[in-house]
Order: sequence, then structure tokens, then C-alpha cells
Amino acid sequence: MAAWFLHVGVHLAALIYLVPWMAREPDSRKSAHTGNNVYKDCARVDPCNWFTANPIFCLRSKYIYEHDPPCTYYIPGNEHTMKANKSIGCFYQQ
Repeated sequence: MAAWFLHVGVHLAALIYLVPWMAREPDSRKSAHTGNNVYKDCARVDPCNWFTANPIFCLRSKYIYEHDPPCTYYIPGNEHTMKANKSIGCFYQQ
């Protein structure tokens, strides 16, 4: 029974102290994410994001909502075909 209590105590200590300590964000990454336009800034340099990697969103953008230009599906190597449309969350343009 003492071994069980010791085992539970070790697990609780790990959950209370060790997990939050390991999950904290390094200081170098905190300073990079302090702006309000974090998604915009990342989407300008990285062509693959939630919108462009989602084929259903791209088809809906083109055929249902008729965005001009529509969201272009991300295919590695074809980044030059992507057009920016800030109103729908697509900021990348080469």
C-alpha cells in the first residue's frame, strides 16, 4: 500500500510541477509572437496554411463564393501560381 501511495505521489508531483515546466514556451519564441498580426505575418512567407492546404475551402472559394482571386490549393513547387486575397485569409504571393 505504501508503494501505491508513493507511486501516486510521484505521478501527481510530475503533473503539477514537471509538465508545466516542460510545456513553457522558450523566451526566443515569445518575443516573435507578440504582435496582433501573427497569422498574417506567417501567411505572407509560408504558402502552406490552413486555407491553402484545405481543398474543400479552395473549391468553395472558387465555385460557391466566387472570390476574385480564389484561394489557390497549395501544391509544393507551384507557389508561383498562388495569388493573394486578403479578404479570405490568403496573404501569400510570390
